[in-house]
Amino acid sequence: MKLKNNELIKIEGGAINYTSASFISAITRGFNLILDLGRSIGTAINRIINKKTC
Repeated sequence: MKLKNNELIKIEGGAINYTSASFISAITRGFNLILDLGRSIGTAINRIINKKTC
């Protein structure tokens, strides 16, 4: 079935509606990754300065 141009314009839905949710999820994951890296580096620096290991 072939659609005419005016019928194609009326089509709604698809990935465009969910782009904002996936974008927000990606931003949140990136933010959590940066926080985890900061904690890891901070712990490593603290262990080096205090010369303590578990």
